[in-house]
Amino acid sequence: MDASTVGDTTVTAAVYASRELEPAILEAIYDHGSGIEFKPFYNKANDYEHAVRRDFTEAVLQEFPEHIRVFSHRQSLDGNEDTQQVEAVHSAIHVNDILNTVAEPPAVIVDGNEQQAKPFVAALGGLRDDRPLVAHTVS
Repeated sequence: MDASTVGDTTVTAAVYASRELEPAILEAIYDHGSGIEFKPFYNKANDYEHAVRRDFTEAVLQEFPEHIRVFSHRQSLDGNEDTQQVEAVHSAIHVNDILNTVAEPPAVIVDGNEQQAKPFVAALGGLRDDRPLVAHTVS
């Protein structure tokens, strides 16, 4: 899971994949990103023009619609200006939706430090009693 806020827009994304499917998703990201020289884990997507990002994102989403979930939130339209809360709640909804469709709960990796992980766990706790293993990155 990852979340990012640029200007007044927050985007959250969750990718659910088995170890067997992970390489195919990464390959699709590299393939669709090659035209804009985007490399995951090396480049930030917000370094690219909006129209270019949109085409790249739509191509990847269309290839794996059942494995990638994305929300966007515009503060000026949707009201809530607390980006940490928006990121946590949207991420919790993504994970809740995934957990409702799988037999074996996955491990959840929050791309962020403990400051991002704790609000996410609290938000997920508001949606369900059972929670999966959650880890976060060191930032």
